[in-house]
Amino acid sequence: DTVAALRALWTDEEASHEGTHVRFEPVWSFPKPVQDPHPPILFGGAGPLATEHTIAWADGWMPMDVSLGDVERALTRFRRRAAAAGRDIPVTLVTFGDPEPDTLRRYRDLGVARTVIGAARTAWDDPSTTLAYVDRYAPLVDELA
Repeated sequence: DTVAALRALWTDEEASHEGTHVRFEPVWSFPKPVQDPHPPILFGGAGPLATEHTIAWADGWMPMDVSLGDVERALTRFRRRAAAAGRDIPVTLVTFGDPEPDTLRRYRDLGVARTVIGAARTAWDDPSTTLAYVDRYAPLVDELA
C-alpha cells in the first residue's frame, strides 16, 4: 500500500491513492525524482513475510539479517521464490567490519548487484580516520563493478 502510494506520488502528475493504510485525494508532488521512473525501492529482511513483500513490491532486495556464512543459501532461496513469481530482483548486501576482498569477489560471483561496505572509523570525531579504510577498497571498485 505504501509502495503504491509512493510510486503514484513520484510518477503521476496528479496523484491520488485509496489503500488500506494510505489514502489521499488528488495531490501534486514536485519536484519528481531524477531517477526514471522513480528511485529503486529496496526491501530488507530474509524471513518468509519479508521475502513475500519484496517479491510483490520491491525493485531490489537488501537483506539485513543474513549472516555472512548463509549468503549463498539465502540468495538461492530468494531467487527461487522470485523466479516462481516471474521476477528477477537485484540484490544489495550490506557488510560491516572489514570484509576480505575475496569475500566481496564471492558476492560478485554469486550475482550480488551491489555490496555496501560500512566504513569504520577509529575516532568518530575525526572523519579522516575513514580514509585508510577507503584506500583499502578503492582498488576493488573497477574490478567488482
